[in-house]
Formats: sequence, structure tokens, C-alpha cells
Amino acid sequence: MNPYRVGRSRDYVGARHASPLQPKIQNSKLPLKHLAVIGLAFLFLEGCATFSQNMVPVRDSLIAGDIPKAVADFKKISAGKDDLLHMLQQGYLSQLSGDWLDSNNAFDAAEKRYEELYTVSISNEVFSLLTSDNSRPYRSNEQEMALIPYYRIFNYLQLGKADDAMVEARKANDKHKVDLTQTEKMGERDIRFKAFLNYYTGLLFASRGENNDAIVSLRTAFKLYRLGNTKFSLPVPRWLPADYYDAAIQVGLKDEVRRLSDPYPEIAAMASKNHHNNVILFLESGFVPYREGIDIFLPILKTDDDKEAAKTYYKKYGGDIYAYQARPPKLDQFLRISYPKLTMFPSAVASMKVVLPNGESLSTERGLNLGIETDLQFKQDSGDILLRTFIRTLAKQGTLKSAQDSSKGLGDLMNIFNVATEQADTRSWLLLPERIDLVKASVPAGTASLTVKFLDADGNVVEEKQVPVNPQAHGLQWITVRCFK
Repeated sequence: MNPYRVGRSRDYVGARHASPLQPKIQNSKLPLKHLAVIGLAFLFLEGCATFSQNMVPVRDSLIAGDIPKAVADFKKISAGKDDLLHMLQQGYLSQLSGDWLDSNNAFDAAEKRYEELYTVSISNEVFSLLTSDNSRPYRSNEQEMALIPYYRIFNYLQLGKADDAMVEARKANDKHKVDLTQTEKMGERDIRFKAFLNYYTGLLFASRGENNDAIVSLRTAFKLYRLGNTKFSLPVPRWLPADYYDAAIQVGLKDEVRRLSDPYPEIAAMASKNHHNNVILFLESGFVPYREGIDIFLPILKTDDDKEAAKTYYKKYGGDIYAYQARPPKLDQFLRISYPKLTMFPSAVASMKVVLPNGESLSTERGLNLGIETDLQFKQDSGDILLRTFIRTLAKQGTLKSAQDSSKGLGDLMNIFNVATEQADTRSWLLLPERIDLVKASVPAGTASLTVKFLDADGNVVEEKQVPVNPQAHGLQWITVRCFK
């Protein structure tokens, strides 16, 4: 079985094929409101395949190294209410295909849609309480949206639009601001992605001679990486101190230069060596963890207050919710909920190296671990998801009881509706890499290519790529390399 397929439960598949029950609805004397609810159920079941399920062929094609087929597979998928998610995936696939303009257009549309979705649709929220969170439009999160400038800056540089790249970098820093007086209050998720984003924009500004912008970004990146290193062992990229030191010299900040010289006695030599680096590579590998739907079975609490019962369930079972995946053998009645579980996507890559024409091998530095970021984001979101799931499931139980009291036929139909529509929300930007490493190098003029090696834990080559380069005496060439294994 493919480890990242998000399968449907047997109950759900069976419910989807319950169409022979429809004639009974037409001939019944059920109240109009009950007919409307059941009508919604069959409407909902029309598009039962989730976005995650639809994306499986796309990811399979990428793993096989067939990007054109991945793009073709993706074009078969309808965006629907998940148009924001569709735009994000399209933007990334277009970049992989080298279509920088289409990639930027898709990301631009995604940002606009993200802003529109701040206005919550009341009808969508109500419908999600009747069915599942999947009926709500996909809204994305700050972590995913922060990756748009990472990719779009690269696109602009490939298009030869350095000024547009810097505008994008300034927008990114403004949207994801960091108050350096309040860093101790920042969570791990924010520290990680904002440290990387500021280093990325700082490198761009420095390479274009925009020293005032560079010092702000590099100072922020340095302080966040150092804070992260103290709090949760976040490695500081080895070039960053020298990049920060050099920017401080360029704008005449003697106090900052002095403060950097104490912990890094060799920093002046490091900065001098940094001046000769003319290529920077961002190496992406693996895939971020994915969400799969898990059925949870809990004892039914005796209460008439659904909201209070939801809070009780959350308090009693929320901390260990995945321990209740097995259907209780001694209970005739139980509360069944469908809840997402984050699952790691297996990657063979443990480290990366870049081999220069003279045979010198350069190890990379971890820039951003999106696997950890995704896990932190899921933990942040999971409380609200679980409480909302309890409230919805208990409301459905109440509706089912009322329907059963009305008639057996209606009770059966409502049971089908409840089972069919109780699906975990497994949507996410599935194509993102698990990690982004970086390496800066000094490459002799006239070099046509570099060798990039993706290695497993034992140092064996998982994948080797020859990467075209065009090094210049001055400036910094930006290159991304992707391994899907």
C-alpha cells in the first residue's frame, strides 16, 4: 500500500453507494426540513474524493522524476472550493517546470484569494457544522503563505527582474514582521520560519548592494537563529555571522561589528572569504508530512448539552485521542469521530553535498525544516479542530436520535448522512519539501555545472544531479535543486 494514500473508511465507501435509498425519500411523508438535509447529503457525496486523494498521482509522478506528467495529472483536478490550495500547488508545479511567469501569477492569485477568505462565509460555516470541515474553503496558514515570497523571489531572479525580487522581499518582511524586543515571546514555529525568511531576504539585499535593507534582515535572522539554537538546537547557518558582520561594516555600525567579533574571532577572515562566493544553492528534499483521516471511537456521555459534552470529551480524551482508534468490542453504542493525524512521508535523504570542479566537497546547512514546521502548525491547529469535531458529531447524534424517534426509515437515512459526511479534513500544500538546505560557494568563471549529491544516513547516494551554473565575478547566482525521494 502506498504510504501516503489517504483512504476512505469502509463505512464511508458504503454510504456513498447508498443511492437505492433515494426512491424511498421521494415517496415518504417526511418533513421538508428532513428532506432538505438528506438532499444535502447526496449532494455532498457527489464529490467524495478528497484533494489529498486526487493529488496522489501528481506526487507519484514527481517521485518518478516525471514533472511533465505531474503537471498533466494536476490539470485533471478541479479546484472547486479549494481554489487557494489549487493555486499554491499550481504555482509550485509551474516553478518546477521552469515557467517562472505562470508560477508568479498563480502565487499572486493565491495571495489575493487568501485575503478574500478573511471574510468568513456564514453559509459555509453552518454547512461545515452539518457535514465536515471539508465543506469550508481551504484557508491556508501563515507558514504556507510565507513560502510564497521564497519561491516568487527566485522566479523574479530567473526572469531577470531583480528589482521586482527586492520589492517582493520587502513585502515579505513587512507581512511577517519581527519585533526584536519581543522575541522571547515568539513560539518555535515562528522563530524557525521567520529566521529562514529573513536570512533569505537579507542575502538578496546584500547581493544587490541594498545594505540598509540587508542589515535589518540579517540582524533579525542572526538573532532568531541564535535564539532558536538556545531554545531548541536550531543550527545557525555557518555563513550567517559573516554575512551579518559584513552588512554591519557596510552601514558603519561599529558597535554591532565589535559585538560579533567577540564570539567569532575569525569573523573578519570569514567575511572576506564570503566576498568570493558567487553561487548559492537551495536544496529541497522529501515531502512535508501529510494528514490522513483516522476514525476515533469513544463512549457516549449521557448529557443533553452538546457544547458541554464537547468540552468534556476534549478535556478527557484530547491529550491521548489517537489511543481510541480501535472500535470498542464491549460497547453497542459509541461516539465515532473522524479526525486528522499527521503522518511523516518517508524520505531517504539524510544529508546533501555539492562537489566543485576541483573535487572539493561542500556540506550544506539546514535553512528550514518544513517537517518540523508542519508538525508545530498541526499541533497549534489541532485543539480547535478537535473541539469543532466533537461539537459537530454530537449535533449529528442529536439529529439522528430525533430522526429515529420519527421513523426507522428516516433514522437509517440520517445515519447514512452522518457516516458519509464525517470526514477528517486532510487538505494541505502537499508538494512542499520536507527540508530546505543551502550552500554558498565560490565557483571559477567558465564552470558549466556542479554536482549535487543527495545522501542517505550511511552516506550512499540517493540521487545525483548535474546542475548548470553561470558564475560571475561579482553578484550571486541563485539556484534551486529538488529531490523527491
